Amino acid sequence: MPIDLYFTTLSPPSRAVLMTLRQLNLDVNVINIDIQKEENKTPEFLKLNPQHAVPTLVDDGFPLGESRAIMQYLVSKYAPNSGLYPTHDLKKRAHVDRLLYYDMSIFYAIRDTISSVSGAKHLDIEVNIKIVELSKGEHLTPQYSKLNPAKKVPTIVDGDLVLWESRAIMQYLCNKYAPNSTLYPSNPNQRALVMKALFGIVPTDQQITNYKNSMKLIDTLIGNNKYVAGGEHLTIADLSVLATTTLLSINDFEDFNDHPNL
Repeated sequence: MPIDLYFTTLSPPSRAVLMTLRQLNLDVNVINIDIQKEENKTPEFLKLNPQHAVPTLVDDGFPLGESRAIMQYLVSKYAPNSGLYPTHDLKKRAHVDRLLYYDMSIFYAIRDTISSVSGAKHLDIEVNIKIVELSKGEHLTPQYSKLNPAKKVPTIVDGDLVLWESRAIMQYLCNKYAPNSTLYPSNPNQRALVMKALFGIVPTDQQITNYKNSMKLIDTLIGNNKYVAGGEHLTIADLSVLATTTLLSINDFEDFNDHPNL
């Protein structure tokens, strides 16, 4: 039975999911949704996704929205040993998670810090909390910038791993310190629902503007690497970045001369 993908061509998240399905060579039935005709608000569609957002995926009766959660679910279920989303190297996976959501990392710094600290506390992890005074520009110091070139909070340092983006941090902490915890279920279906709740946000105009402003940063982070997360393997972080970047190049942000790595 093919996987149903409710899809809109001009939706970067929809294209990112479709690229993931193609990379995994999965049989997919693409169902185009006309947003202008409000086909995403029909009673039938709302049963699948109460947030009436695309993309929405239905896999053997299991409905799931939010592109990043869908991409993680697909690789976790159908290609758990694939380099597309590393499962056996938690540090590599954490970096993919960070870059998968990097365009969201510039929002809600205070809220995200609270979320990350709460996650560590809930897992009974010993944590050394270092207050970063944003009003004093402490996140802009050379010392902090070495840890986090995005100059955002929260940031964690766990051994030789430096990681930012609160959601990626929470995933990493659960994967490493409590892999069997119900806080972040190991069952692919249950985990996908958690990811949907974490990331089920339709991008706003302000988010797109901030995404453009972060182009220089992502170009720097890529450097001379072949792929966004480094290494020799394509990952779902590349597909997510690519899907959004192509839409910007088509519509609003055509000049990539200053971003050759990207």
